[in-house]
Amino acid sequence: MDTRDQAPHRRRMTGAGRRQQMLDRAMTIVAEEGAAALTLARLAEACGVTKPIAYQHFGTREGLLAELFLHLGARHEAAAAVALSARAAGTLALPQFAHAIAAAFIDCAIDNGPLYTEIAAALAAAGAAHQAVRIGFVQRYAAAIRPVVALDDAAVHAFTVAYVGAAEHLSEAVLQGHVTRERAIATLCTMLVPVCAMRSAPPVDRGPGR
Repeated sequence: MDTRDQAPHRRRMTGAGRRQQMLDRAMTIVAEEGAAALTLARLAEACGVTKPIAYQHFGTREGLLAELFLHLGARHEAAAAVALSARAAGTLALPQFAHAIAAAFIDCAIDNGPLYTEIAAALAAAGAAHQAVRIGFVQRYAAAIRPVVALDDAAVHAFTVAYVGAAEHLSEAVLQGHVTRERAIATLCTMLVPVCAMRSAPPVDRGPGR
């Protein structure tokens, strides 16, 4: 009998599997060595692949940082999406809805701890990449909450920018020990609850030339 027939077949890792492996390894590098140590070359070496493969998946170091930041928040953003859907369907009361949305933000920072701080700081230093991630997040969140608040598009966008900014700063304060989780969530609830009942005022007609 040919013993080669009994040898296990090595399955080639899929593109999605390789990407996930690289993201997991990147997280480990940041956790153990800090964000400054994370480069595409370092990641490729740690994963046992060539540098072109790392560049193929993430393009630049800034692209990798942006992907990591989104990866950190994916589970909590999904939890917020569930709450938004339930509220839009009328199956989740306003206080519980506001708490769920606020907790998704704050618990993301708490659960990820130093990784959140390290990657957020590195991404902020990247400038344009950080801005693109933030704009994308605000746009997704604004589109999601539009069905559950009685505001026009411009007002929804303005509110979302303010809410996300407050959530980011409160998350940092919680991680630094300056604000408790409960206080941060309660503060965000005081922003979201009133806006759900607001109506955008129509523009005032001041007449011609005024």
